[in-house]
Amino acid sequence: MSRHRQYRTWGIILLLVIILISPGLNRTNAANESFDPDRAIAHIVALSDGIGIREAGTPNEGRAAVYVASQFVAMGLDTRVQALPAYYIYSQNVIAVKAGLDPEAGVIYIGAHYDSVQWGPGANDNASGTAVLLEAARLLANETFSPTLTFIAFGSEEIGLGGSSYFTIHLPPLERYVARGMINLDCVGWGTAQAIGYADDSADPLVQKAVDNATALNIPVELERVSNSDHAPFSWVKIPAILLYSYTPDAQDCGPNYHQATDTADTVDPVAMERVAQILLATVRDLADDPPERKIKTLWLPLLH
Repeated sequence: MSRHRQYRTWGIILLLVIILISPGLNRTNAANESFDPDRAIAHIVALSDGIGIREAGTPNEGRAAVYVASQFVAMGLDTRVQALPAYYIYSQNVIAVKAGLDPEAGVIYIGAHYDSVQWGPGANDNASGTAVLLEAARLLANETFSPTLTFIAFGSEEIGLGGSSYFTIHLPPLERYVARGMINLDCVGWGTAQAIGYADDSADPLVQKAVDNATALNIPVELERVSNSDHAPFSWVKIPAILLYSYTPDAQDCGPNYHQATDTADTVDPVAMERVAQILLATVRDLADDPPERKIKTLWLPLLH
């Protein structure tokens, strides 16, 4: 590791230690509250305008990790940082856990990436997803569930799904098996319609739950096979995983500012974000009450004599 990377790593660690040892830091009480668009927009402004371009492996990505970690800590969530190598750089995932009542009830993963491309501040891609992740965590942190909820802000998504790939590769086999599902948020702040993406048929039971909940909310959704976001590595290890995103029919995915310097906070639509948040929250609660059936494949080996 170069001296520059060492300084950057220790600087991030020092900031996180200060955050994590501060007891009761701005604890929130979200009981009986609903999704707050103003809070979500404030997160987007802090990440895309305040910190700016958050290219994987840069000090700004580290600053964004500290920001996200501080928000999780303020909610009273058990928060840690998972350092990771991604190609030629070092990055980090920020992981916050709300322990469930039943240790055997499995885990629900909710994630979004907080890094951006090197030439844009990434308000929609993907400060918007991170903002909805933080709002969902704030609301769900004060509810009671049998399964554990694990919120993950992924680093280095823009360079080959670095953070989510590292996370899933290092999940023990038993944790993969007991996982109830994963819901990913990406490009949720632009568009007139909502979509549910999936990488393969391992997601089928979770797709159906999300569709049913969107229908109950009177929010039409389209289904798309998508593999270029952080739900895909979960599907690769056979955890049911979906992507929630916003779009406009016959327009470029993620909108006209996708991967551009113009992807700024003033172009993000809080209405689109709220629709996604409603589907997310309803699906998480449903998934917590009623785990999906998982396909079990058994390998029979001949007996040895």
